[in-house]
Amino acid sequence: MSTSHGKSDGSRGFRNAVVVLANYRQFTKGEEIRQRDQLSVMLLWRRAGSGRVTANDESFALDEDGFYILPWGRRLAYAADRTSPYDVGCIHVIPDHGRAAPVQLFMRPQALSDTSRALRRDVPLTRDGRVVRGRFANAPSLRHLADYIVTAWHGGPVAERVARQFGQLLCREWCLYLSRSGPSPRPFPRALQGLLLFARRHLDGPLSLSDLVRASGLSAATVGRLFRRHLRVTPVTWIRRQRVEQAQSLLSSTTLSVTEIGLRVGIEDVYYFSRMFKEVSGLTPSAYRRRTRAI
Repeated sequence: MSTSHGKSDGSRGFRNAVVVLANYRQFTKGEEIRQRDQLSVMLLWRRAGSGRVTANDESFALDEDGFYILPWGRRLAYAADRTSPYDVGCIHVIPDHGRAAPVQLFMRPQALSDTSRALRRDVPLTRDGRVVRGRFANAPSLRHLADYIVTAWHGGPVAERVARQFGQLLCREWCLYLSRSGPSPRPFPRALQGLLLFARRHLDGPLSLSDLVRASGLSAATVGRLFRRHLRVTPVTWIRRQRVEQAQSLLSSTTLSVTEIGLRVGIEDVYYFSRMFKEVSGLTPSAYRRRTRAI
């Protein structure tokens, strides 16, 4: 697999990839869970709260906006914070599942039949087998895909054909991210993590730079500097993009009207919402919905 610009993204090695489990998991305060070696590669991200995850002997916090791709065969331990337990998203992928027998979805390794276990094989994403750390700010399409897969999984039984399509798409996004990324980024400063968490919780209403300043206790100059340094955009631009990303998800996964979706992302004026959506995405909300439904 290539990890350099201008070369293959490596996704051809995942033609037999399949998603076998996708879920959101809300931990209780102080809850701890340990799992045996996972016969899967897992995408893990934090939705709210705080806590730590240990993969073999490597322990790390789930950062705001951060995601982790945990390699095959890791022993996992989750430890939720005692005051702010976390809510995480996770998707388990078999990189190479043979087609000699049906895929056993939802099954934990210890419950697998011998045939199914033998058909599950790993395809390493990296040569050194490391935990891959990234940020959704640098991979917005991965975030949309991950949320869509979990939403689809919660909607009812998933056919094997669809689970395989999900697996191939997800592995492709991972490979694309690796092909254009350098070393794993450092966590955002705690002050910026708090700002992002506050902003995401208040996207359904009026939200401005002044609101971020009041919530954080920082100066407007400091807030602006944090966003420009770590996200390469101004706070106002970031908020606009987040509203549009939420709207895109709603347009592609619900039948809500454009007016209703505008209200869901904090914009009462449907004409302003439509204009902002097009400025950011290049399409009107209606055109975006038609295109994603066609796909």
